[in-house]
Amino acid sequence: MACDYECYRHDEERCVIGAVVTAYDIGAPRTVSGAFSLLTIEDFASPEHRMIWGAMSTLQARGAPIDETSVSLEMRRAGDQWPGVSTAAPKRYHGLGVVGYLAALSECSVANVDYHTGQLREMRGRAMAAELGQAIAAGSEGKDFAASIAERADALRELVAYGAGTSMQTPQEAVEAYWESHREDHAGLQYGWPSVDRRVEPMRPGDFIMIAGRPSMGKSVFAGNVARYNLEQGKRVAIFSLEMPTAQIEARWIAADQGIQLGRALRPADPEACERAALGAAKLRMLDFGICDISGLTVPQMESRIRQEHARKPFDLAVIDYLQLVSPTDPKAPREQQVAAMSKGLKVLARNLKIPVLCVCQLNRGPESRSGRDRRPMLSDFRESGSIEQDVDFALMLYREHYYDKEADPESAELLVRKQRNGDPCEIPLRFQGPFARFLESF
Repeated sequence: MACDYECYRHDEERCVIGAVVTAYDIGAPRTVSGAFSLLTIEDFASPEHRMIWGAMSTLQARGAPIDETSVSLEMRRAGDQWPGVSTAAPKRYHGLGVVGYLAALSECSVANVDYHTGQLREMRGRAMAAELGQAIAAGSEGKDFAASIAERADALRELVAYGAGTSMQTPQEAVEAYWESHREDHAGLQYGWPSVDRRVEPMRPGDFIMIAGRPSMGKSVFAGNVARYNLEQGKRVAIFSLEMPTAQIEARWIAADQGIQLGRALRPADPEACERAALGAAKLRMLDFGICDISGLTVPQMESRIRQEHARKPFDLAVIDYLQLVSPTDPKAPREQQVAAMSKGLKVLARNLKIPVLCVCQLNRGPESRSGRDRRPMLSDFRESGSIEQDVDFALMLYREHYYDKEADPESAELLVRKQRNGDPCEIPLRFQGPFARFLESF
């Protein structure tokens, strides 16, 4: 059985190599350009085919002709020693040199080269998956299975990326993709406050947005308001609440929507508030969201959960509250490296799922060491890791003067846009109503 599979794979390799020789022989090299963009020497199993494909790839990149002689000379120039044709090959190929072997393959048709290319990639992908499965099984002995998977998250992502293909976009494709992403129906997600949406770029697929601030600034409230607004626009939202249980999140949404104080929402002695809370709960049931309130999840564990639901029905936005409560995949690493790995992992998650990821983050004590207007947070205040400011596409920070000066207006708040990829930093005034778990426009 193994011999049959090996022979079949070598036949597919010969079909691709022979098609390249034929395509250049008939003056139609573009017909095999897809094979060069998708295949590397790692996709070929036999040593002689790896050498040949390496020489062909070098010649193709150089714009040189590809034929029996040029491939033989390139292999000699690279110092490759022809090992002879594999014993798995049909006997008619045995004993042939490079030139003779390629000449024998030149009878292969160009018509099905894309099919044979796909077959080679699928066979290598299956081999990669089998090797990874064996490594996970072997590494999970004596330890948590989820931890064993998390340790190989990079290999899993590499396998997924391989399955998606590795061809690069042409300039024309890149321009078309840009305009496609900026079509009205793909214009991105808004935040929900007109003053913010006028000055901050919308959240587009692949964007990583950080909502940061010191404790009690309203970070979770802000993130929840953004999620609720987009749900009301018919979007599907995934929420990972590592701090609050689902019931508290829903209570906040009901309070914000119905304009009732959180403390009154569930009091049996307040019939009016209970009636409005029931109305708010009925509206919640009409929205399309998923909440996971399991604490201590790692980024790979969150990715696994969201991928399962995303495959069934795609999400439009993911919200994570909050970064410092995410568990590290390597508990022994320094904290700065742990946070950096989490930040990079969430950025990769946004890119892979092609949705914006909005994450809440707590800042360090830097603002407390300053005075006056200097207490407004800056990018350098990101807690435990400076890599966060490099990874994020948007860094939005919340500031309330009342937190430091009890004589100040308790509703006065500012959204400090410290970074946005395609826009300028700015400061936007808002109103914060803590008892109602909401931010409003500042008039």
